[in-house]
Amino acid sequence: MVKVINSVDEVSEELKKAFERYGYKVNNKGYVERIYSMKIQNIKDVKTFLKVVNECEGDVTLTSVYGDKYNLKSTLTQYVAIAALVGEHGDELELWCSNKNDEKKFLQMFNDHPEML
Repeated sequence: MVKVINSVDEVSEELKKAFERYGYKVNNKGYVERIYSMKIQNIKDVKTFLKVVNECEGDVTLTSVYGDKYNLKSTLTQYVAIAALVGEHGDELELWCSNKNDEKKFLQMFNDHPEML
C-alpha cells in the first residue's frame, strides 16, 4: 500500500470516484488499497449469497452496467441489490470486495455452488 494523504478529510469526492473507477479506494488511514472484483450472474441461491456477504470483513459492493452501486453490507441495500440480481440485468453485475480474503469466500461459494455461475 502507498500512503497518499495524511487525512481522509483531504480527499475530495471526485478523487475518491477516480480511484474507484480504476479499482482502488482510499482507506480511513489515507492508504490506497486495491478493490477486488468479479463478474457475477445467475445468483439463484440468494440466501447463500447473502450469508457470504455477511461473513465478509471488508466492503462488498455490487455495481450495475448503469453505474448503480449497492453497498451489500447494508441490510436495506441488500433488498434493492437482490432485486437487481434476480431482475432483468442480473447477469450484468460486478461484485467488488475491498478485502482479498472476502473475494476468496465468494470464489469458494461459486466452487461449492457451480449452478450459480
